[in-house]
Amino acid sequence: MTAGLGWTLHTVHQETLSNRFQSASAERAGVIIEKLKSNLRDLDAIRRFYDCSLSISRDQFHRFVTPILEYRSFQALEWLPRVLLAQRAGYEAAAHEDGLTHFQFTERNAQGTLVRAVDRAEYFPVFYLEPYAGNEAALGFAPDSSHPTRGTVLTQARDSGQPVATGRYILVQEKDQQFSVLVFAPVYDGANTSVAERREHLRGFVLGVLRIGDTVEAALADGGSSEPDLSLRLLDQSAGASEQLLYQRPAPTDDARVDKPSLRYAQDFRFADRLWRIEVDPGPTFIGSHADLSADWVVAAGVLLTLLAALYGFTLASQRRRAEALVAVRTAELRVSEEHFRLLYEQSPVAYHSLDTAGRIIEVNPCWQQLLGYDREEVTGRWIGDFLAPDQWPLFEIQFAEFKATGLLRDAKLDFLHRTGRRIPVMVEGQISHSPEGEFQQTHCVLYDLAERQRAEERQRLAGAVFDAARESIIVTDSSGAIVAVNPAFTKISGYREAEVLGKNPRLLQSGRQSDAFYAAMWETLKREDSWHGEFWNRRKGGDLYVALVTLSAVRDMADRLTYYVCIATDITRQKETEQHIERLAYYDALTGLANRALLIQRVEQALARQRCESLALLFVDIDRFKEINDSLGHTGGDALLLAATVRLRGLLRETDTACRLGGDEFVLLLPGRDQAEARQVADLLLAAFRRPFIVAGHNLRATVSIGIALYPQDGARFTDLLKNADAALHRAKQEGRNTYLFYVQEMNVAALERLVLESELRQAIDRGQLAAYFQPKVHLSDGSLAGAEALVRWLHPVHGLIPPGRFIPVAEASDLIVALGNWMLEAVCQQQAIWREAGLPPLTVAVNLAARHFRDPGLIQHIQTLLAVHGLNPDALELELTESTLLEAGAQTGETLAVLKQLGVGLAIDDFGTGYSSLGYLKRIPITALKIDQSFVRDLVHDADDRTLAATIIALGHGLGLSVVAEGVETAEQRQILLDQGCNLAQGYYFGRPMPADQFATWVKNTGEKT
Repeated sequence: MTAGLGWTLHTVHQETLSNRFQSASAERAGVIIEKLKSNLRDLDAIRRFYDCSLSISRDQFHRFVTPILEYRSFQALEWLPRVLLAQRAGYEAAAHEDGLTHFQFTERNAQGTLVRAVDRAEYFPVFYLEPYAGNEAALGFAPDSSHPTRGTVLTQARDSGQPVATGRYILVQEKDQQFSVLVFAPVYDGANTSVAERREHLRGFVLGVLRIGDTVEAALADGGSSEPDLSLRLLDQSAGASEQLLYQRPAPTDDARVDKPSLRYAQDFRFADRLWRIEVDPGPTFIGSHADLSADWVVAAGVLLTLLAALYGFTLASQRRRAEALVAVRTAELRVSEEHFRLLYEQSPVAYHSLDTAGRIIEVNPCWQQLLGYDREEVTGRWIGDFLAPDQWPLFEIQFAEFKATGLLRDAKLDFLHRTGRRIPVMVEGQISHSPEGEFQQTHCVLYDLAERQRAEERQRLAGAVFDAARESIIVTDSSGAIVAVNPAFTKISGYREAEVLGKNPRLLQSGRQSDAFYAAMWETLKREDSWHGEFWNRRKGGDLYVALVTLSAVRDMADRLTYYVCIATDITRQKETEQHIERLAYYDALTGLANRALLIQRVEQALARQRCESLALLFVDIDRFKEINDSLGHTGGDALLLAATVRLRGLLRETDTACRLGGDEFVLLLPGRDQAEARQVADLLLAAFRRPFIVAGHNLRATVSIGIALYPQDGARFTDLLKNADAALHRAKQEGRNTYLFYVQEMNVAALERLVLESELRQAIDRGQLAAYFQPKVHLSDGSLAGAEALVRWLHPVHGLIPPGRFIPVAEASDLIVALGNWMLEAVCQQQAIWREAGLPPLTVAVNLAARHFRDPGLIQHIQTLLAVHGLNPDALELELTESTLLEAGAQTGETLAVLKQLGVGLAIDDFGTGYSSLGYLKRIPITALKIDQSFVRDLVHDADDRTLAATIIALGHGLGLSVVAEGVETAEQRQILLDQGCNLAQGYYFGRPMPADQFATWVKNTGEKT
């Protein structure tokens, strides 16, 4: 009886141990299987998300799958579109636009290195990938069909229409050598009832990457058995024997597993298309905790009989509790899964609604409510047509009928009505879910706001068009400074193609001319103000330098995070060169490159300000008999001599000295800090230098100089005094035989006395009617028709005959007679125009030269208005020509006078422009209407390329400022043609007509009019 009782007790004990083991093992297997299947359900949810949407952006994909990644144990979720070879470039460009500047289709070569994928018929690249961090290398990975893991699986998934899993797989980035599996869920566009249709309509695959160890550990942590020391193995029965093990816990050891076939658990289940198995074995600790106590039963058999019954009852109750716990765990898992799907539905970035068979609304998500302005309670159960524009109802009925017939809806466009009555164009896509019996259950539809998409696309097209069409270079970098985009103008200016600079830093354009301190200050300003404006010296691809006017701007997102830098640059190299050229025209002599009068005045004033009580020498230098050389060798030979003389002058000067060409063969040397002895030494060296012969046009010429010297402060405290006295000394030196120098002394007043006599006689000539107005025609270059005339004064001296203007005009300018002379000319011209009008001549504009002093006279405007009124002339009958000295001396009064004259309609022209006295600043400030090119530039247009360049520059400058341009001194048809080709408007000169008295001019006008 004792033996029977012992055997019975042993049997019960073994059954209890087996039940506990089987219950714990089943519980572990159940939570693991449920975890794996929930992952498949999540992957199917993403697949259905693609089924309902024609196009999904990278941001929408990110927002949809992020909650799944946080909740499940996917290592990564990916979208692999089907891309044909012709579409490849478009996909790579789209990724670049999304900010993935280095994206390209890749594969592994024979050595296992990632390389650019070769051309083939189709690809399945990893196009969307979450999470991106840690998986960057996988983005763009598109192996061919021979890939051992992906090739066959993709084909199986495509043809079956069901998710397909790979065998075990160790990822490239795996550090712990855990096994992973890849699950591919196919997505189709259109019908997919047959293999042929699936192959034709395949859009791509949703890919889930599962780390098996992480998935199992997460499942056991959430709801596994608390029983100790149970070993577990997860096997892939569909794989070969050596590839079946997916996971084992704990790691295998010699004594970790107890060989008890009666205590062994195994459960097979389907994971996607593969057959997996879970095996559970007890360990020594588990067996020890349930040891056999039969040795004590012999002593207490009666007590144990009672305990046996209680134990049996306890075992049954325990098994029931564990079964109930397992049901509760699975119920909780399903509840969480339901809540998870509800979360995805509620947080979706696109609008959804579900309809029943009659078109009544079952459900809408918050995005739908926001799109149309209604609450969920207001729309549930109502016909969807209540929210459509009435004229859309027939179209909806047609589309809904086709939807129910085919089960799919693509590109359906309808106009919904917002709560406010506003029409909203919407594109609807969706599919129908059926019951297991195939009956219609409900629709699942996605709504896209076309108005916002159209506006966004239009803005994007406009921005792209502006970006591509801009003449300025545009560079866009990311926040780290790597270039992500450039426009065509950048390539044109820099020479770099876009592919050569993407991903690189703009510092590749640096020229080395800016210091580190310059760039540090620039970045400090950019960081402080989010913008910077200035100039760079950059280097083109070919090595050439160019100047860029640059605007740098920082771009921030809605969270005020720095995202991009935008650099807009304009190549201003030519502008800089033009400014420098104009500056040289304003301050330097065009022929010799020496300083002109304007720059000399500045240098003298600066030197006088620095000298104070120290000495300063001014040498007035003139080449002896230069006119004879010029007449015999021509202007080209004369210019060659002037250039050679310039070289010798410069060779005698220090850096602090200044050499100036006043005009013709006259030079001035400014020698700061030099006293009389030092000035004498320079003069001796100068005479010796000019005694050496010059080689001009193949001739040995001997050209000497005469020099007049004035010293500061004894010979004058101002520039004008020093120059006048040096000029007096020069004249005396020429009178004494030339090829010498003289210092100024007060006795040198003979020339001054001559000028005084001439001034007195000129004053009398004005009063006694000895002056006459001559007129030179001004014509249109295009056809030679009359455009106007220039009035020139002539002095008919009763004793000396006709005195040329070059002799008496300087005397008049040096005294107040220049104003009286100008007033006489104004009155004579107005009177003559009235006479011509009575004689039937057509109205014309006559130009009159006025000195700078005239424009400082406050009565000038009233005087001109009176003359015009007395003679019945319109203001455009007069054009006033200003000498360039007027521009240099222009003050506030002069500027106001000129502005009023222009408002009256009187023309304003700069005479002899380009001789080296003008300033671009004055040209911008003074309201002139015309420029007159000095005849010195016109004279050698045919033979001198430099003169042609200067004339073209002045013409371009004038036209750029909106001015007419008149060429003076045109004497040949060749000169006329060159000027006409360069765009010059008007001209005057002997080729068209000499200055002539009024009656001869009238005859000339009549004859010319008859010819034209």
